[in-house]
Amino acid sequence: MNKTIDQKLYSLVQISQQKLLTILERIVGFKDLIIDDCLMKPLERIVGASKLRSKGIDKMYKLNSDNLPLTNPERVFLINANLKTVKQVCDRINSELSSEMGADTARSEGALAGMHQFV
Repeated sequence: MNKTIDQKLYSLVQISQQKLLTILERIVGFKDLIIDDCLMKPLERIVGASKLRSKGIDKMYKLNSDNLPLTNPERVFLINANLKTVKQVCDRINSELSSEMGADTARSEGALAGMHQFV
């Protein structure tokens, strides 16, 4: 049976959606989603905000926002895989951990334990 290009694209969207939702399910509790600007529209095509919320996404922020009012201890970064963006995320995490270390070292260790990496 030959699938049309539309059927193949639909299948790809369904697979991508399921993989993302499975990753989000593995991170327990409410979480903030910090997303790279260039991935906002592609994400909208794959999964809607209501499905993201059903998997624990509480708030969504653009990565380039200067001062993120992060509300949850769990954060999911959805970024483009390029060195500049990865460095930006690492700098943001290091900055947050540094400020927490000054306030409470034990809390910082908890923040490190809460970080997840998915490929």
